[in-house]
Amino acid sequence: QSIKLLTNNPFKVKSLEALGVKINDRLPMLIQARPTNEAYLRTKALRMSHMLPADMLVASSSSAAPSAPPASHGAGVSEGASSGVEVQETEVFTNPLSGRKHSWCMGRESVEKTIAAMGRGEVVIVTDDEDRENEGDLIMAAELATPETMAFFIRYTSGVLCVGMESERLEELDLPQMVPNNQDPKNTAFTLSVDALVGGISTGISAADRATTLRLLADGDSTSDMFCRPGHIFPLRAKAGGTIERGGHTEASVDLCRLAGLASAGVLCEIVTADSMGMARMPELLEFAKEHDLAFTTIEDLICYRIDTGDFDGAAELEAKSAATVTA
Repeated sequence: QSIKLLTNNPFKVKSLEALGVKINDRLPMLIQARPTNEAYLRTKALRMSHMLPADMLVASSSSAAPSAPPASHGAGVSEGASSGVEVQETEVFTNPLSGRKHSWCMGRESVEKTIAAMGRGEVVIVTDDEDRENEGDLIMAAELATPETMAFFIRYTSGVLCVGMESERLEELDLPQMVPNNQDPKNTAFTLSVDALVGGISTGISAADRATTLRLLADGDSTSDMFCRPGHIFPLRAKAGGTIERGGHTEASVDLCRLAGLASAGVLCEIVTADSMGMARMPELLEFAKEHDLAFTTIEDLICYRIDTGDFDGAAELEAKSAATVTA
């Protein structure tokens, strides 16, 4: 037996699945934001991690209903029995490695826009799951880093600039793990930190110096002796399967660079609140993205996009097996 669940609450889904209830689909509850309920909806998103579309968090005087995911990404339209609200069924993707179910949050278009922005050398925002770090990172391609973009990172983030990279490339650059026993709760794979030894840098800490180091790390012709250790840039070792294997910002930065046709080295750093006292959450991230005109997506959306487009090892074999099953 299985059910379709009408909810915006991810914890309800996980709790029911933990009890053995099979959930075929999650149907979002779409409600127009008004001055009278805007604070309530924002609290749901900020404090309870409810999966709400961006236009449900900003009050509008229009009577139009909030936007649902594009029709091409759902299995059709159903009507919620208890609410009478017409909602879009959410397309569900099965992770080929873990078997976990994934569904669109901000939609396929958000991923496509983010990939395009990465290719243009722009800074983008990517958020992870509410049950993980529940944070938004600024991300951009390391090979296109400039003093101006790094100054933007430093101003609006924690300032600890990292760069997600593939394991093979880190081995070529002789960058082992920072510690043999990683005790980080999320297993973030820090290697030795570095500064460039070439390119005319000074102490390595300025925005211009860090941009130089990042571009050098992304350059496939760079060699180990072009860097000093330790330094002010922190390379992170991404899992080989990217976000499909591990849903972290490290893997997201590498996936997005690769999908944009660039070197697999992505700069990343966590966005902080306006007072720099805490980590920015969804409502503030949405406003920040709008203020600075930044592309915005989620790791969940990126995983859905990769599965949907067959962007993972073994995709061809799985497709062939599925076709054979249908034929049989």
